[in-house]
Amino acid sequence: LAGAGLTTFIIGFALKDIGENFLAGIMMAFKRPFRLGDTVEVNNIKGKVEKMTLRETLIKTLDGRHVFVPNGMILKNPLQNYTTDNLLRIDFSLAVGFQDNAEEALTIIQDIVKSYEEVEKKPAPQVIIQDFTDSKINIKTFFWVRTDEVKTPSSQLKSLIMLKVLKSLIEKGFTVSG
Repeated sequence: LAGAGLTTFIIGFALKDIGENFLAGIMMAFKRPFRLGDTVEVNNIKGKVEKMTLRETLIKTLDGRHVFVPNGMILKNPLQNYTTDNLLRIDFSLAVGFQDNAEEALTIIQDIVKSYEEVEKKPAPQVIIQDFTDSKINIKTFFWVRTDEVKTPSSQLKSLIMLKVLKSLIEKGFTVSG
């Protein structure tokens, strides 16, 4: 009896994770925290959901790796779903000098961001003065893109906008820093 009890304990302990992931898979099937194709992040793993089973979820990371995430881990950790409402907010910061015309800088950045058709009109882009440092005015820019109608990937769009903003501000004589 003692041997049978010890064996049962060892087998139960060995199967604990499998049972936990299976039950988590069943719970996720009813709760539906994400769909196939959604971009999610859990436990510092970010990517598109490619496949879901009762035991694990396959996520293809942004750098192309396939990661099999146990469903128990998804249920136990905070999950960020970037595509639930098909909108993703992108932001970036830069600084101009105190001697520069901050209002003009805000207008230039706002006009550039609004000129891209991939940028959503509602919610409207925002360009704000974030704070001041010893010699700089820090400006923060926020804009939204759709994740279901991708014409330009969000990281590429952000880069294009930032480059155009940088070039435009420098051409107009602004002192720009990061």
